[in-house]
Amino acid sequence: FGNIALDPSKDVFVNFYANKCSHCSQLAPTWNQLASAASKSGWTQRGLVIARMNGVENESEEGDELRAHGFPRLVLYPAVQGDRKIREKRVYTGSRQLADMLQFLSDNAKRLQSSEDGSGSSRQGAEL
Repeated sequence: FGNIALDPSKDVFVNFYANKCSHCSQLAPTWNQLASAASKSGWTQRGLVIARMNGVENESEEGDELRAHGFPRLVLYPAVQGDRKIREKRVYTGSRQLADMLQFLSDNAKRLQSSEDGSGSSRQGAEL
């Protein structure tokens, strides 16, 4: 988790999921589309990572939150230094529609703030 999500040079949008969660299964195709769109639009080259992590089988900074709020939990860890990564994280609470998630990233990912190209999509898939 720390090597990817807490990398200060990257904005990392993580889908914390559970294997037996029906909502997580429903989200999976859209999450894959998000990763593909991010990649195609060049967002990955600018430092954006789309990742998935099994929140049941792995430990992370979100452990207590996952137990309290359940799955899936979508969290953007911004490209900032040190412990600010955790303090400035953004929990996504919007719809599970691709366009809404792309807009959330466009509005909140630090690496996309400096040179937005207006295309509105791109991503990199990673399994944490």
